[in-house]
Amino acid sequence: QDLNFYKSKAINQIDSAIQAILNASNQHDFTTAIAQANAFIDAALDYEFIDISEKAKWLDDIADAVRTQTIEESA
Repeated sequence: QDLNFYKSKAINQIDSAIQAILNASNQHDFTTAIAQANAFIDAALDYEFIDISEKAKWLDDIADAVRTQTIEESA
């Protein structure tokens, strides 16, 4: 039961950081959000709240958010 609680918290942190990537309005916020998302993913994996396949999925989500944000900035 504790594992589910902490996994849920970890996923919420990762989701929030990815949303922060998408909502960043300057380079500092953008870079900070990417670093936070990666740190949250690494911590969740280290504490075994997620497995390596879930990490890969989250990294894809980060890449998609970065791509979306950079395409919108250049448009």
